[in-house]
Amino acid sequence: MRTLRTLLVVVLGWVALTPSAVGQVDDLFNPDPKTAKRKSKFWTVMEVSAAVEPREAKRGQTVTFKMMLTPAKGWHTYPTEQPAGSVNPSAANTFLEFSKEGGIVWVGKLKEPPAESILHDGKVQLEYRQAVTFERQFVVRPDAKPGPITIKVTADVLACDDTGCLPPEEVAFTAPLTILEESVTVDPQFAKEVAEAGVQVKEPTPTPTPAKDQPGQKAAGEAPRSGVQAEMPASTEQLREFYERLLPKLVKSGSAADETDNGLWAFVLAGVFWGLVSLATPCVFPMIPITVTFFIKQAEKEHHRPFVLALVYSGTIVIVLTIAAMLLLSALRAASVNPLTNVLLGLLFIFFALSLFGLFEIELSSRWQLGFFLLFFSGLFAIIAYESRGDWLPSPWWQTVIGAIVLFDLAALGFLVFDRREVNLATYTAARQDQGGVVGTVFMALTFTIISFACVAPFLGAFGGTTAGSTLTFWHRLFGGLAFSTTFASPFFLLALFPSVLKKLPRSGAWMNSVKVVMGFLELAAALKFLRQGELVLVPVPQIFTFDLVLGIWIGLCLLAALYLLNFYRLPHDTPAEHLSVPRLILASAFLGMGFYLLPALFRVNDEGAKQKPAGATYAWLNSFLLPDPVDARLPWTGNLEAALDRARASHRLVFVDFTGETCTNCKINEESVFPRFDIDQALRKFELVQLFTDKVPNKYYPPDVLARLGSSVSRQRADAKVNLEFQREAFGTEQLPLYVILEPRSDGKVAVLGVYSEGKINDETAFARFLQEPLARMGQVASR
Repeated sequence: MRTLRTLLVVVLGWVALTPSAVGQVDDLFNPDPKTAKRKSKFWTVMEVSAAVEPREAKRGQTVTFKMMLTPAKGWHTYPTEQPAGSVNPSAANTFLEFSKEGGIVWVGKLKEPPAESILHDGKVQLEYRQAVTFERQFVVRPDAKPGPITIKVTADVLACDDTGCLPPEEVAFTAPLTILEESVTVDPQFAKEVAEAGVQVKEPTPTPTPAKDQPGQKAAGEAPRSGVQAEMPASTEQLREFYERLLPKLVKSGSAADETDNGLWAFVLAGVFWGLVSLATPCVFPMIPITVTFFIKQAEKEHHRPFVLALVYSGTIVIVLTIAAMLLLSALRAASVNPLTNVLLGLLFIFFALSLFGLFEIELSSRWQLGFFLLFFSGLFAIIAYESRGDWLPSPWWQTVIGAIVLFDLAALGFLVFDRREVNLATYTAARQDQGGVVGTVFMALTFTIISFACVAPFLGAFGGTTAGSTLTFWHRLFGGLAFSTTFASPFFLLALFPSVLKKLPRSGAWMNSVKVVMGFLELAAALKFLRQGELVLVPVPQIFTFDLVLGIWIGLCLLAALYLLNFYRLPHDTPAEHLSVPRLILASAFLGMGFYLLPALFRVNDEGAKQKPAGATYAWLNSFLLPDPVDARLPWTGNLEAALDRARASHRLVFVDFTGETCTNCKINEESVFPRFDIDQALRKFELVQLFTDKVPNKYYPPDVLARLGSSVSRQRADAKVNLEFQREAFGTEQLPLYVILEPRSDGKVAVLGVYSEGKINDETAFARFLQEPLARMGQVASR
């Protein structure tokens, strides 16, 4: 009963901290009279603009009309429709009126981007908190009078903040259009709508059409309006040959702005984070009482030098782990895109999680367990060698390393005996730690490092895998490895320095078990991420570890962790608790809140499959970390750089190249959070857009005839991605993901590199917008085409 009351208090407290949806809605649609007198303020909190594409159109041509609303920070507006059962489905809408114009006929349906889903008292409210663009097409009447006209659409728009809504404002979206003398055939898909408007659709006077670059491809210079262009070359060899021809033609412009940020400090912070996480592993916990006993004995000796011994002990750990980290980080970039690496890491994290839950104990003094871990690392080294060289016959250096590890495996398993003594490195160092003094301390540190390394190494792998898209210079590897190892060793330095504190530490009982179980939940969550990442590269479309499944299990793990901390159930090593401690209550509340926070993301809000997106940076990061399923492209991307350069050269445009990856977290964050920003979206549309994937090229970039030959295999997609990676490395000297490059194809056949932007995750959106706009300004392409 006490547990039930505790859970009720936590839930009620969590709900109380959540803004009341009903109160918000009352404030929004029944504002206080004092705040209702701010009609003119609408134009200070909402930017309104419109455009037509193209600005000049022939009679019978289809034109796109764009209506843009950009709310100020802290303000939002609404879509044209709310889902059934929402807070206020009839009032929280934007109303658009498409009046009949003399020279045009509106056709098709209105297109609007997915809105952000906000939960108010259990009901969904769709809102636009950033720039939004509504689009609808019209056809220029075949009998329209040539000359300039103005396209106008009226709308009733709401602008709201957290305190209330301004009165609905009547807005006029206007944009100029010039109707040309020439005529073209009305698009067949709109011919019926045009005829129903009372316009006689006639065959126009034939006009010459531009030559096609390739069969089935758009005319040279014609930029697609939206959607991915499926135009990858027929073979990987063709792709490789194009890059070989392009490399000598690349020249860096004198005005190129290299917006490179190597992110050294971010990498160091990532090392600190993974060093902290690796402390809570099942191989480290058994060493704590052994370490305590060792230093208490040292403190009882004459001429005891605590600072020197603490420095020697922690310094030995730091040196060994830093060397290991530098070796792993230098090679993990190649192995991180291999599906087998991710699957192995996922299974290993599950193995550790089950141990933390108390299913079994990890004892590396066991010959078989030590052999198991060494075999795991042998496999990892083999994958690294394979991915680094592309075959199973690596260099002699790699052969030597792998051979030595395999021999050590066999010796640890007892199949090889040297001088009638089993080879066991941990036993060897442990036997020499009893010497005491500096020598004994060194061997004690080596024993601790060797035994804990089997559990720490996967976290080093996770550190290298999650930062594999970064440009890892020698200094990145050195300082990143140093940050990891120093963070890992720092608690033991303090405990060795003050041995008296060790006696005062609470005995490892219930609190230690709770820490282990919570870490087990976190390791299960990490395992699912690696398994999903492996399947993403292994198959064209994930069928097992889908985004919805993994997110659903994450939500379940959050709730299970909360219930465990609230003492709803116990695991094998737990002991009954008389009361609930304050830290457990706070941590349980955090897990419970996180589970409820993520829950709406499992549900869809419209027939097109758009999902609800909880507000805030937390979900944006978690969503990208889980590698969300691709959505229909708003921008006209292609995976064929050669075709994009040809179109750009014919139309005097620039090319924006996005080096990205299916498994790149920072790429997903930028594509979902930064690219949709109005000014950035509009700038990108002025480029020929190219996405070059360096882990696996998505199927959507391949023409149907090529896909038919590929079937369910991904060998071609991975081979193309490897060629893209080689081109990135040779052309720009980095494997950084994401990497953004602006190219200018010149009439003499050269291709100028106008700028390189390699910040990774885009933190300064204004700088990125400036990176896009400055080359356009120099090219005289600031105005919409």
